[in-house]
Amino acid sequence: MRSLLAAAAAALVALSPAAPPARSEDRPAALWRIGRSDFLRFERRTVTEKDGKEALGKADIATVHGCDLRDDGRFLPMNLERQDFPELFAFRGADVSGTFDAEVRDIAPVRFVQDVRLSTDAEGRTVQKVTWVFSSAKGKSDEPWTLHDGSARTTTVWDAEGAPVSSDVTIEYVIRRREPDRSKPEGNQKSENRAWRFTRADRQSARHKTFRDEVNAAIDRGVEALRARQKDDGTFEPHGDWIDGTTALATYTLLSCGISRDEPYVEKALAWMEAQGEKPSRTYALSLLLMAMERAYVTPGDAASEAKAGADMPAARRKLCVAWARKLEDLADSPGSWGYPNGGRELHQNDTSNTQYAALGLRAAARLGIPVREQSWLGFIRHFTLCRERGAPKADVELRGERGSDAASATGSAAVPVKSAAGFKYRAAETRTWGSMTCAGIATLAIAREEVRRAGSKRIGGREDAEIDEMIHGGWAWLDRNMSYIRHPRKPGDDWAYYWLYSLERAGLLTGVRLVGGKDWYYGGAMELIARQKSDGAWNEQGDEMTTEICFALLFLKRATAPAGAVTGK
Repeated sequence: MRSLLAAAAAALVALSPAAPPARSEDRPAALWRIGRSDFLRFERRTVTEKDGKEALGKADIATVHGCDLRDDGRFLPMNLERQDFPELFAFRGADVSGTFDAEVRDIAPVRFVQDVRLSTDAEGRTVQKVTWVFSSAKGKSDEPWTLHDGSARTTTVWDAEGAPVSSDVTIEYVIRRREPDRSKPEGNQKSENRAWRFTRADRQSARHKTFRDEVNAAIDRGVEALRARQKDDGTFEPHGDWIDGTTALATYTLLSCGISRDEPYVEKALAWMEAQGEKPSRTYALSLLLMAMERAYVTPGDAASEAKAGADMPAARRKLCVAWARKLEDLADSPGSWGYPNGGRELHQNDTSNTQYAALGLRAAARLGIPVREQSWLGFIRHFTLCRERGAPKADVELRGERGSDAASATGSAAVPVKSAAGFKYRAAETRTWGSMTCAGIATLAIAREEVRRAGSKRIGGREDAEIDEMIHGGWAWLDRNMSYIRHPRKPGDDWAYYWLYSLERAGLLTGVRLVGGKDWYYGGAMELIARQKSDGAWNEQGDEMTTEICFALLFLKRATAPAGAVTGK
């Protein structure tokens, strides 16, 4: 294979991207032509040869969403990683030869050169054969690895509707550590030389006829998988040592999926939570305990239930919720900013993840009629003002509401101009913005404004309202540019894809946004979750610790967050 790829590389040396080869007007184009919310699922198998015969590995899943199509209809997923190279080459799509540059996680920026040859098969379908060479571009980079000697060959068959039917991919490359570790010389270089076959299994357009049935079936299977994680004492298999927070999250999820609090296994979990008394001491745990108790006694969307504000909650549990709410507020390092307890009292020790969960917990307390300090709600706005990205470009973002009407906005228009398409950071002193933190900013700003208004405060007037709108719309503009369901947008470190999707669900429901730049965030996320669900109904990203992943997936599918503006009692 090396000799063939070397020959292809040599042939491409003289290729001039500024002058692509001519093509006749009747030559079939190999370009995607699907909607921004459409979804395709492929079976992906490795291809090997043994005794001169082709052998296929076990099938796994590859997915393509309409929002992964950029560059005038070419496939380029967000947060590109080396593991995405097979899909990139299989589905890139091009009708002429040329080059493009892309950022690849942990690798200096890569330049891809492609030589495209198109033909038509016996069935009249376009056959696209591409030879590639690629390597890290020269120049300064802070990434730890550089890529060298990259070569690939692909044969992709396209249907008449502008989507791949199948693709064969062979890839070879080497990556080298920019600064070699002399203590581990064997770890300073890695190579890849493999082949894959993709076969399309499913194609769906947004809101297809069986979509709701598929979602409901996935929820039912997920609930059973979650129930199987419960122990005899009512707790759920924890994430790390967070047994109180995990049990509260699982209980909140079951209640949100329509399971009654009177079900014995739900009551067992609630009783265990009550038995913990005032021992819980961490932001996530206290917040999730309040969310679970509130969801047990207040039904979102039920005006009578919301008006009662959990009046039928046993006195001991209500007293405990009051104590949890006070303890949660007192954990703030400064009003409206939370971090890990004992993590330091300085502002930069606070983080957006803990802070957003504190907002969710205190919102649950407020929905139970428990007073929350105004300075906490105003502090949330301050936190996200400080954690907002600086220097982001101007943009227009099209936002559409749940019923096809315009999303609530200061302009009253679907196309919302924003001064800065700015995401939100994990901490104020950092520079990176990523998906879940941007959703946390959108959702928490919506919660804080809702609660200040509900309390009848005069602290948010027209100017402050406009500033909050600008931050929320700027966050949606960032998401429009970075939306991904395959991976957590721009996330450093571990991906936490299901945590990201649940964050997206909250942002969408709390602001009433359904379409972002023509992308249906719920449909895209739901189709990805349905595709990734295991045969036993679970979802799994973090090894054996599946409880949180199951919860986040179910909360997304169920659209569990109570929309802003719901009626609550005092």
